[in-house]
Amino acid sequence: MLTVKSILSQIQHRNWFVTIDLKDAYFHIQIVKRHRKFLRFAFECKAYQYRVLPFGLALAPRTFTKCMDAALAPLRAVHVPGHLNSGADLLSRQKLEDGEWRLHLQVVDLVWQRFERAEVDLFASSTTTHCPLWFSLSPPSPLGLDALAHEWPRTSLFKAVAAKSKLDLVNQGFTEFTIEDFHNTFMDLIELCEKQQSLGELLSSFNDQSVSDYIVVYLRLLTSGYLQREHVFFKHFIEGSRSVKEFCQQEVEPMSKESDHIHIIALAKALNVPILVEYMDRGEGGTVNNHVFPEGSEPRIFLLYRPGHYDILYK
Repeated sequence: MLTVKSILSQIQHRNWFVTIDLKDAYFHIQIVKRHRKFLRFAFECKAYQYRVLPFGLALAPRTFTKCMDAALAPLRAVHVPGHLNSGADLLSRQKLEDGEWRLHLQVVDLVWQRFERAEVDLFASSTTTHCPLWFSLSPPSPLGLDALAHEWPRTSLFKAVAAKSKLDLVNQGFTEFTIEDFHNTFMDLIELCEKQQSLGELLSSFNDQSVSDYIVVYLRLLTSGYLQREHVFFKHFIEGSRSVKEFCQQEVEPMSKESDHIHIIALAKALNVPILVEYMDRGEGGTVNNHVFPEGSEPRIFLLYRPGHYDILYK
């Protein structure tokens, strides 16, 4: 959905602003014929149905902004799958002669106006980079040689996985219109953490129920998506005759449903975040058992399991 943040990112220096009368704006959006029956009403014993988007409908503002958003689509970057991008990636990793090519400054400005200014160039040289810091395949290079050979900050890697997660869900059949607000809230919170806000500000955001509920919903959707993608493996852990999809619809996606082993494994793998769980339900002699998900990884989050509940352990 269009937000103030996304609109501000489109504003450029010396832009002109105009106002338009929106009283009939919704009427420019036609309703699919098979859906018009849901927009019927009666007046003076006669039945009518809308052919265009009506005012007063709860979803009308959101639908309208989505249509406006589509008008900006040509300005957005287009994802190129890896198998199609392999040639470009190969060329970008070859050593080029200094001065052989460089993006035009106006093109760079347009990119930065749309996606915000970049701080690091992954494949560049002192003569081709537009960023203060860069990786290169040959010296001199302030950040080192070959960007892909370096360990990246965990926050950046997690943000990249989280950003891509919505596309993965949409490709699985989840409705983008339904999940994007939850995903946007998730990404906003990650960016807040990335800015290293004060502990009080972070706690305020995490304790805001409108935010935390959206985060929980999205994490449940991620868990459901991973379980369904790997249904061949997980179907053996589901009791009864339910399919993995039925299990997700009944036990994973609904709010207030308890989480178990299968949820933790799926979420840890979906976000590529290793988790260690200390179990208090089966320990003997006053000890607890622990398991790491995925196995063999170095845990970054520590949970304490009591039957039906998980607590976060801070070290």
